[in-house]
This record gives sequence, structure tokens and C-alpha cells, in this order.
Amino acid sequence: MQALSAQLERNRADQQARKEQARQLRDQAHAVQQQGRIAESIGLYKQSLALWPDKELEAFVAQLERGLANQQARKEQARQLRDQAHAVQQQGRIAESIGLYKQSLALWPDKELEAFVAQLERGLADQQARKAQAKQLRDQAHAVQQQGRIAEAIGLYKQSLALWPDKELEAFVGQLERGLAQARAAAARPSAPAPAPSAGPAGQAASNMNVDVVHNGPTRPSTFTLQEPRVLVWLQTYHWNQGRGAPRALWACATPPDAVSARGQPAAHRGKGVVNAYWNVRPGVLLPAGEYTVVDSDPSTWAQNAASQGAGHFRVETAPAGPAATAAQPRSRRRHRPQPQVSICARDWSAVGEPNPSRTANGPRVEKPRSRPTAVM
Repeated sequence: MQALSAQLERNRADQQARKEQARQLRDQAHAVQQQGRIAESIGLYKQSLALWPDKELEAFVAQLERGLANQQARKEQARQLRDQAHAVQQQGRIAESIGLYKQSLALWPDKELEAFVAQLERGLADQQARKAQAKQLRDQAHAVQQQGRIAEAIGLYKQSLALWPDKELEAFVGQLERGLAQARAAAARPSAPAPAPSAGPAGQAASNMNVDVVHNGPTRPSTFTLQEPRVLVWLQTYHWNQGRGAPRALWACATPPDAVSARGQPAAHRGKGVVNAYWNVRPGVLLPAGEYTVVDSDPSTWAQNAASQGAGHFRVETAPAGPAATAAQPRSRRRHRPQPQVSICARDWSAVGEPNPSRTANGPRVEKPRSRPTAVM
């Protein structure tokens, strides 16, 4: 009997000890939980339950585990959104990246990320302000360009580029600068003397116009050859430009410094119902024998196709120069050196359109002018 009593006493003491240890573990788990260390607190709660079962505590621990699982899922989703936002940011899509960062923060707050997003938003606001200012300058430059104030337009375009770089606009400004330089050089050359009248045969024509579908932007020069001095009586290029045509330009017949040059203001006419499709000029200048290249001031809208082998569509008509004009040509030049190549240029840099000209193949068929002879020189 004494032995049984002693055993019962030992059991009660052991039970009290386990209960006390379970209480201590439970208190420790609660303190850890208050610090936000949920996974660690769950472990301590379970140690307490192993020493002293408690249905209420078991239910509480199960609730903690569900909350922890949900928390970990949100944290993982927030991490994925943050990684996605970073990738989008690296592609320069800042506004989109800010939205993704904010979705991440809604799932998992992060003070450091919040500060970073605020910095991105300030940068984006500044970027948008610069872009808007650059667009205003670009629009202003275009308006000035349409008035023929090319040098001023170039300056405004460059101010726009300083605020917002644009490769296409840079290339366009380079085109304007080259055109302006060529126009100034052409303007500085002396005009050719008036050609002598002639009662010779009818005019001859050189043309590469055809009836096939056209594209914008020639890929090779448009050339023709004169076997003898001739008077350039008519010059035409074709600008379908997706049915929009193009503003008429200032044409110039430009040659090397020791040869002749002439300028003229063209008339622009409809072609297949398109305003300003045909650019025409009648310069009436004397051209020496030689090879000529037709150059257009707006190649981005100049028509070309496979039938012209990529050359811009043009047509020229010439007339005999007459004996007086022919006799005036230096005879020694042909014997001692070949005639230098001469260019026939269309120059009006206010007629050049906006950057990023269309290169589409869509367009109507281009017909030869019916009232003109078509014999190729």
C-alpha cells in the first residue's frame, strides 16, 4: 500500500512538472508570436501540446498554420510581381513597372520598395514633362519648316532632340541639313545664259514612268544621257505617296561649278485624282552633253517600283539647242576630258514631310502623261 501511494505521488509530481513546462512553452510561444515569428511560435505551441494536451490550444495552432500558409503564398506572389516589375522596368516601360510594384506592395508591404517606387514616380513625371516639351518643340519646328524657314526649323528640332532623343528625327534633321547646304550651294551658282532659239525637230523625252504599282523612296539614282547639247524644256517627277501626294518643291538644274545651273518653281498637278502627285517645271535651260541624275527634294514620297528598277519616276523633255548655243559650247573639253556628270535637282526643303515616311507598297498604277511623246533618249 505504501508503494502504491508513493507511485501515485510521483505521478502527480511528474504531471505537475509537465503542466508547468507546457505552460512555460506556451508563454514563450505567445511572446515569439507577438514578435511576428509565427513559424517559430507554432513549433513552441506544439511542444507545449505534446507535454499537456489542450483542445483550445490545438484549434488556435491550426488557425496559426492556416494564416502562415496564406502569408507565405502572398509573400511568394508579391516576390513574383516584384520580379516581373523589375523586368518590365529594364525594358523602359516605367509606368507599367510602377503598377506591378504597387501590386506587390499590396500583398507584402516593404518600406524600401515603397521608397523606390516613389523615386520611379518622380522620374516618370519628369520624363513625361520632357517628352511633352519635346513634342511642342517638334510641332513648332514643323510649322516653321512649312513656312520655308529651314535653318530655324533645324534649331528647334535639335532642341527637341536634346530633351527627347529620337533616331528617326535625328536622321530627318540630317536630311534637312544636307538639303539646306545643297540648296545654298545651288543658289550661289551663276545662272545659265538663255539658250539660243531653234527651229529644229520636235523635242525628245527620257522617262522611266510605267503602269505598275508604286512604292515610296527610290533605291537607286534616276539617270539619263544627252548625246548633244539640248534645251531642258520640261521636267517631271511623280509623288503618289499613298494617295496623299506631296507639296510642290523648288526645282534646280544643278551642275558642277564650271558648268550651268538654273532654278524654277514647279507647278504641282493631280495624278489619278491625287493632289500634287506630279511635280512639273519648265526651266528652259541649256544642258551640255553628258550623263544626268535627277534628284528630288522629297525622296521619301518619290515613287519607284520594280519596273523602274528602284529608280524614282521621272520624265524629261528636251529640244534642240540651235546652232548659236551649240557653237558656244567649249569644243576642247570633249577632246581633253569627259564631260562631268550633271544633276537635275528638285530643291525645296520646306516641302520635305515629317520623319518616318511610309514605305508601303499600296498605291495606284502610274500612267505616262498621254499628251507627251515617249521616245527614250
